[in-house]
Amino acid sequence: MAERRADATKAEGAAFEIDLRKGKDNVWTRAKSEGRGDAFTAALRARRAEGHLAVIAEVKRVSPAFGVIAASVDPALQARGYAAAGATAISVLTEPRHWGGSMSDLAAVRDALPSTPILCKDVIVHKQQIVEARAAGADAVLLIAEALSDDELRTLMAHAHTLNMGVLLEAHEPIAFGRAAALGTSV
Repeated sequence: MAERRADATKAEGAAFEIDLRKGKDNVWTRAKSEGRGDAFTAALRARRAEGHLAVIAEVKRVSPAFGVIAASVDPALQARGYAAAGATAISVLTEPRHWGGSMSDLAAVRDALPSTPILCKDVIVHKQQIVEARAAGADAVLLIAEALSDDELRTLMAHAHTLNMGVLLEAHEPIAFGRAAALGTSV
């Protein structure tokens, strides 16, 4: 996670700031125009209200624990298969170094499934990553409790909500479960 934080910090440079100031066709404009409300959380809740299991199926090329899973997978084709099998939402790994994913994978899934909720799964540590995820078509982002302070979680959650995005808060340790509850997360 420390490596991903360093990578994201490096990417958060002057080029992005200049792009934000350009005005018209930039990442922020695209992100704001993508808003469909919190389709991710709404879909999970609706599925559960119907008495069904809400499945989030995952497009993943590589796993640090298991190595290469499907390096040459067509993310759109895989996601279509998941949707046809009844998945409520699709999670797309976008972290490149350890998981082999990209925002291009997420965009391909969005193009293939325009109305299916999509989660951007990455080690999100900066607002820029949330903007880029929304611009690529994500309806929600994953935030990892152990990777962020409470203040960082609040800031990133609020930023996602300004873009009408859901937040899935992942916690690995019992203490993080309490932090998640205290922050008022719903998923």
